[in-house]
Amino acid sequence: MQEPRTGISARGGRLRDYKDNTFFLEDGLLYHHKKHTSALTIVDRNHISMILQEFHYCPYMGHMSEARTKERVASTAWWPQWGQ
Repeated sequence: MQEPRTGISARGGRLRDYKDNTFFLEDGLLYHHKKHTSALTIVDRNHISMILQEFHYCPYMGHMSEARTKERVASTAWWPQWGQ
């Protein structure tokens, strides 16, 4: 089975995570919930580059380092192979 918005397989670990309430649907969007943090939206792979650029070059936050950009993005978005 394929998840429609992420293209990730629902077999194995991801299916277990869904059953354990690590993932949930709200208003047609799939979210990933991590302990002690807010829900993190799983974004479509086509939007990953755009999101990284928006956070990196945002005029309200200044031009941030790669580490700071990843930290800010991690507070609002998640996708498979996030740290790679």
